[in-house]
Amino acid sequence: MKKHISILLTSILLFSLFFANTFTVSAGFENQTFEKYTYTVPSENEATIIDVQTDISGEVVIPSSIEGNKVTAIDTRAFDNCDKITTLKIPAGVNFIGEAAFEECTSLTKFIVAFGNKDYCTRDGVLFNKDTTTLICYPPAKANTAYAIPDSVKKVDTAAIAYASRLEQITVADSVQSLGDQAFYRCAGLKQITFGTGLTKIGAEAFAHCYALASITIPNSVTSVGISVFEECGNLSVVTIGRGLTALSGTMFLNCTALKTIALPDNVTTINASAFSGCSALESITIPKTVTGIGGYVFRGCDALKTIAYTGFEAQRDLLVIGSKNETLAAAQWQYGAPSAEPSPEDTSVGPQPISGPDSNVIWAYVIIGGIAVVLTAVVAVVIIALVKGIKQRT
Repeated sequence: MKKHISILLTSILLFSLFFANTFTVSAGFENQTFEKYTYTVPSENEATIIDVQTDISGEVVIPSSIEGNKVTAIDTRAFDNCDKITTLKIPAGVNFIGEAAFEECTSLTKFIVAFGNKDYCTRDGVLFNKDTTTLICYPPAKANTAYAIPDSVKKVDTAAIAYASRLEQITVADSVQSLGDQAFYRCAGLKQITFGTGLTKIGAEAFAHCYALASITIPNSVTSVGISVFEECGNLSVVTIGRGLTALSGTMFLNCTALKTIALPDNVTTINASAFSGCSALESITIPKTVTGIGGYVFRGCDALKTIAYTGFEAQRDLLVIGSKNETLAAAQWQYGAPSAEPSPEDTSVGPQPISGPDSNVIWAYVIIGGIAVVLTAVVAVVIIALVKGIKQRT
C-alpha cells in the first residue's frame, strides 16, 4: 500500500513539475511592455523587441536591457511607421535585426551602432551587417540626393532604401547580387538608377511608386523579378529588358501610364497576369515568337494599343495561349515577321548574350597569322633537313 502511495505521490510531483516548467517557458513568450516597447523573452535573460509605439520621437536609444533581460533582437517591422524618430542608436548586444524592422521611419536621418557590437555597423549613418555585405537600412530622411551602394554589398535587404524621397540618383555596385522586396519602394524623387553587372534578382515591388523614374534598363544578368516591380511608376516611359529574363512578372508595369512602347527580347517566353494592366498610353509592343503564353488581364485598360510587332508568323501566333480580358490584343493590328528587339547600347552587363561570330577583321588576322606560322614552320623544317643531310655526308 505504501509502495503504491509513493508511486502516486511521485507521479503527481513529476506531473506538477512538468506543467510548472511548461508554464514558465510559455510565459517567456508572452508579450510584455516596458515604456514604449513591446517585447518577449524567448530565452533566459534575453529580450526581443517586437513592437514600438509610433509616438516615440527624437533621438532614440534602444535600451541595452529591459527589466533584467539583455536586448538581443529587434523583430521584423518592430519600428514600422515610427515616423517621428530622427536618430536611432542600436545597443552592443543586438545580434539579430528582422527584415524591414525600420520601415516608414520617414524622419530618420542616421543610425548609430554602439561600440562593441559584433554583428552590425554603420557607414555614414547607413545600417549594415558587420562585414557590410548586406545593406539593412538607409535612413529615409538622409539629406543626400545621390547614393552609391558600397562595393562590398551583395544584398540590399527588404525595404532597405524605401521612402527615401530625397534620393534622385542611385548607383548599384557590381558586387550586389539581389535587391530585396520593396528595396526602393516609394522613393518618390528617384530619377536615375545605374545597375552593376552582378545583379541577378530584383524583388517584388522593388521600385513600386517611384513616380519620378523615367527610364530603366534591366541588365542582362538579371534572371528573376518579383511581382509589381514597377507598379505605379507614372513617369516611366523608356524600358529596356535584358536577355537574362525569360518571364515578365505579374503586374510588373501595372498603371505605368507614361509607357507608350516597349520591345520584349527573344528570350522572353511568358507574360504573366496583368503585366501591362492600366498602361493607358501603350501604343505598340514587340512580342517575340518565343512567347508561348500571355496571362489574363495583361493588356486590360490598354485602350491606346494599336500595333503588335510579332517576330513570328501568323501560324505561330495562332499557337499562343492568351488569357481572358485581353480584348485589346484582338483589336490591335498584328505585324508579322517583325525584327527582334535590340539590346541597349549602354547595357554592358554580363548575362546570356546572342550567339555571334568574331569580327571579319579578326578572322583575317587569324588567317594571316596562321599562314605565316605555316610558312615559318616549313622553312625551319627544310633548314633542319638540310643540316641533317650535311652532317651525314661529313661523317
